[in-house]
Amino acid sequence: TNLGILSLGNGEWTAGFYLRSAVDSERDDVAATIEDIVNLAGARFATHGAYTGWAPNPDSDIVAVMTGVYKDLFASDPEISSIHAGLETSVFGAKNPELQMISVGPTLEGVHSPAERLEVASVPKEYALLAATLAAIGPA
Repeated sequence: TNLGILSLGNGEWTAGFYLRSAVDSERDDVAATIEDIVNLAGARFATHGAYTGWAPNPDSDIVAVMTGVYKDLFASDPEISSIHAGLETSVFGAKNPELQMISVGPTLEGVHSPAERLEVASVPKEYALLAATLAAIGPA
């Protein structure tokens, strides 16, 4: 979680936290802990929506396909990892839990900060990887 918004107006302050997790129940546990702290302070607590979690499946067929394509294109093994980010995959996965998904992208630094940067040189590599993976999958 992070404290995303802190504001003071009309003699009241509000604090907005953005919670995210690959596991919805763990996200909800953190929210409950924050609610307990807020209640102990004698303040009001409210929630407004939630971003669904997405637990990647490193053993899925799509990961195997993209790993093979990556090795063919770049003659090295890809770095496969998961992060606790809000991704569109969580929305798609909530609608279709059987959907195989993978999230890839160019190299980013300082995401969601004034120092956010995109490594432009990494974009063609990601494009080549995506195009070759789609070609390997073939038509639906």
